[in-house]
Amino acid sequence: MKTLLVALLLLVGTGTASAECAWVLWGFPNGKLYDQMTRKPTTGSIPGPFIIGAYQTRTECMAQPARRAPDGGELVQGFSYSGADVLVAYTGECLPDTLDPRGAKGK
Repeated sequence: MKTLLVALLLLVGTGTASAECAWVLWGFPNGKLYDQMTRKPTTGSIPGPFIIGAYQTRTECMAQPARRAPDGGELVQGFSYSGADVLVAYTGECLPDTLDPRGAKGK
């Protein structure tokens, strides 16, 4: 009986914590870059993932408008990279602010 009560309390606590957290829209680069001026493919790569924005709710995060690549197919985000302005093609994902897909940071 005590085990059931502890499990129930853990579930309730987890639900409350996730409901109160903020949400981060992450971009995961797929390796394609476009020159912002010419809108043509260019070479290079952006290490990722990168943060696109932070929002109060998952619904708000998921509702963010997406910029599309010049061919209309891929999601893109603008960056300044090696002295040039580029659009980085990526896959977007909303994650709770408690998760960082870049991994643990060393001290």
